[in-house]
Amino acid sequence: MQATSSPIRDDLGRKETTSVDAQTGAITTTLVDDLGDGAVTERTTNPQIRETTTTETSGDGAVTVTSNLPNGSTVQTVTPAGGPALPVTTVTAPDGEVTTLAQSQTADGSGVPAIQEQLAAGKSIDEIAEASDLTPEQVIAELNAAGLEVTQGGDPGETLQIVVTDPETGKTVTYSNDYQHGSTSVTTIEGNTETTDTVDGNGRTSHTERNTETGEQTTTIVDPKNNTETTIVVDKDGRRTETIVETLNDGEPIDYEVQSGDNLSDIAEAHGVTLEDLAESNPELFTSPRDPDLIHPGETVVIEGGTNTTVEVTFNGYTMTTSPDGKITLTNATTGAVTDIAAGTAQEALAELVLHINPNSNDPEQAKEDQILKTMLDGIFGGATPELTTKALEKQQAVVAAMELYGRGQDATGATLDGGPTSVGPYGNPPSPTAPSGGKWVPLLVDGSWKWFDPEVAKAIAAENVAIANFGEAEAKAAQSAAQLDVYALDPEFKNAMDGAESTLDAALAPYGLDWKPPEPKGTLADAQSRLTLANNALESASTARVEYEQGQKSLLEAIDKQVDLPTLSDPNQTAVSNPDGPSAEETNQQGKAAHAEVAELFTNVSLHTANGNKATIDQMISSTELELKLTDAKPGSPEYTAIEERLEGLQTLQGAAANQVTLAEAYQEYGVAQAEAADLAVTMEPLKQQLLAQAQERNPHHFDWEGYTNGHGDFTGKIKSQDIIEENGQLYVVTEYENATFTDENGDDTNIHKSALTYDLNDEGIREDFRNDPLNKQWQEMLASTQD
Repeated sequence: MQATSSPIRDDLGRKETTSVDAQTGAITTTLVDDLGDGAVTERTTNPQIRETTTTETSGDGAVTVTSNLPNGSTVQTVTPAGGPALPVTTVTAPDGEVTTLAQSQTADGSGVPAIQEQLAAGKSIDEIAEASDLTPEQVIAELNAAGLEVTQGGDPGETLQIVVTDPETGKTVTYSNDYQHGSTSVTTIEGNTETTDTVDGNGRTSHTERNTETGEQTTTIVDPKNNTETTIVVDKDGRRTETIVETLNDGEPIDYEVQSGDNLSDIAEAHGVTLEDLAESNPELFTSPRDPDLIHPGETVVIEGGTNTTVEVTFNGYTMTTSPDGKITLTNATTGAVTDIAAGTAQEALAELVLHINPNSNDPEQAKEDQILKTMLDGIFGGATPELTTKALEKQQAVVAAMELYGRGQDATGATLDGGPTSVGPYGNPPSPTAPSGGKWVPLLVDGSWKWFDPEVAKAIAAENVAIANFGEAEAKAAQSAAQLDVYALDPEFKNAMDGAESTLDAALAPYGLDWKPPEPKGTLADAQSRLTLANNALESASTARVEYEQGQKSLLEAIDKQVDLPTLSDPNQTAVSNPDGPSAEETNQQGKAAHAEVAELFTNVSLHTANGNKATIDQMISSTELELKLTDAKPGSPEYTAIEERLEGLQTLQGAAANQVTLAEAYQEYGVAQAEAADLAVTMEPLKQQLLAQAQERNPHHFDWEGYTNGHGDFTGKIKSQDIIEENGQLYVVTEYENATFTDENGDDTNIHKSALTYDLNDEGIREDFRNDPLNKQWQEMLASTQD
């Protein structure tokens, strides 16, 4: 419905009429030059879409339509009067650039879908333009004319990113192309919904829809190479459900030969189909008078659309996996412990419950109840499972077996912190080039002393440490859960939550004739909180031990891997300066030592992580023993109580020794870092040393003549006996020992040692200026200064 005003005359004498659309609010003003050439101007402004369109019709019939769009663009189409000439459309972009559209293009947005389709396929604006015989500016102008904004980015030749935004709706579409990996993606954000579609270089497609407000997300991945379709659903609480459906036999029918003990229900379940599906593909088994349950070994059952389905649900630090064969496992994300879950049992009901509850619920009362449930269930599934116990025992036995095969290790001898031309690290050289297993010897710090171990023994020890730490952490978690439940049971603020938790557990256990008995802790709430503090300390120490041992194992395996390619260090025994085509013997030695120092640093890291793990383990045992004293029913002074006290005292003594071992390991680790840095620096500086030597040889070749020379006084030096490069106060010198004492030392005494400088302090004005300002000397001084920063 429109309301139209009565015509009036404007300042130019044109008849002016204004109308308003009651639904859209659009205002249209029409100006007619009825007293002149009859030209008509119609201007429509729509406040809802923030767009103004002006249509001007001249007296001779030429029409000009101009639209000012919300994105800041202006589109103008001029249609000439009466002739064969075609309309011409120009687009003025927000930055003021004017582009004339080709006749094949449109300004009404109808051509945009075709452009978007090519962008989604990973095409660039330039490629789209070239394929359509257009310029890139014309392609962008067509998008601008449709009210869209366009920005381009990415790394040329590597990635492409084009963002198309509709400022009116706020909708944003990002087109990406990773040329290196052959993948393309399209991400659309509209309101609270973000949608991403990706195709990678292997033809795998992915479709994701995410609610940016709640975090809920669903992803579907289709992998044609592996015949799988994966659906990942994340709910608003962060619970993640991943379902993998594998198509069997490439989707072709399967001729299954019946085995002894088979029945149709089991066959259907094993292949992801129903009995109805089997009836459709095997009508003779169901329509004949025979009993379909009576199948015989050797018969063939045709299975169409067979699949294998695996479901993983992850939440609250656990993942429950249901395999295609129906097997169920629950994995603890912290310890990695895997518990086999029997289907149709109370155990399965509790496993499902730990994945259902939400201790971080926005409902405070529900959060309290779920915290209690999580604590109780952690005590069951986070504790020391049979699998963890078995693994720890297996790793202990593996150490014993490895030591029986390869020995219990040998003490490191002859080690010096200064190292030597053929040794790096605080442990000296190994007992022999090859360890008994065929690998290279591994140095480990044991009770403050370095010992050499066969690599298989070292790896077994590291694996044992990790396994025992996992077991210890699980035990500590169970104790912490029990202590926390005691606090909840005695805390009045959690009474209603305890009641609710009991009801929830009873409901889950009732089908199996079980119920939950809440704890009845001894003492007061303050007593329970004191016990909880000890339990928390024990768990924290146990977690620290596990992390330290894991990091130590990682460094050990990395060091053993790097040992394989370590070069053999040979003493360069540099005598006279030479100018070989390749690196000098000293350079080769320094490069080798740098590689050895990198490995040595890893071994010192192993020693520190192991020492920290040992200390944390003893800390855990102390807190656990202190907790045991608080929980025991034994009276102070009784044999049982005294035995616990004596055990605690022994642990406290060990704690001090363990702390000392950490201090020692820290010192070795700092040494390892410093040695590695020094070795890397030596590799950098050695080529410069060689250049300085070559320069000195060029300046004074007689100083490097091994046959000797006669000085200005007529004294013959005799032959060179040795020649070395030394560093004093940062400056380099060549020290040469001759047969004859033809030189004078700093005390005025005769000597056969000649010392000549290779580098000079820039501030020593007693040295020739050209020597101080020599480029090689300046380079040495700059490098020297960088090491002192």
